[in-house]
Amino acid sequence: MSLEIYEGTVSHANAGTNVHGNISTSAITGKTSGSVSSSNTYTFRVAGKPAAFSCSGSVSISDGDYVIVGGKIKKGQLEVHALKNVTTSAQYTNYSVFNTVFAWALILFGLATAVVIVGIPLFICGVWLLIISKAGKQAVKLVQEAVPMNSGAIKASV
Repeated sequence: MSLEIYEGTVSHANAGTNVHGNISTSAITGKTSGSVSSSNTYTFRVAGKPAAFSCSGSVSISDGDYVIVGGKIKKGQLEVHALKNVTTSAQYTNYSVFNTVFAWALILFGLATAVVIVGIPLFICGVWLLIISKAGKQAVKLVQEAVPMNSGAIKASV
């Protein structure tokens, strides 16, 4: 699956919140434990094509803004890794260096424990996370280097 870049005017912009995790209460002690985390999700259309962007912070985007977004297509929708709002000159990304470091740690630990059966799934998870992280980093680079077509410049194909 290759990276896609969409460029155009935003329409149908919506903001939401994804909340996930679990909380449990012990029937014996009554103590509550667990964790809940949340992320902001922005769904919109770029030149009529659906896109979604999830991140931990807020994003300034509204109908009529001219944007350049990059990511991968999943289920007919662009899952955005990088967003450049040309109208406001703001840039956003959900790329994290921590994910790359964690992926390498999983790979190394998986290799070290490959003799034990547990090492193989850890190695596979590390490679999978590294591939996702690399795609996110590549999307950020492509979007940052992209020249808006409405500026009169010719955009290189991706």
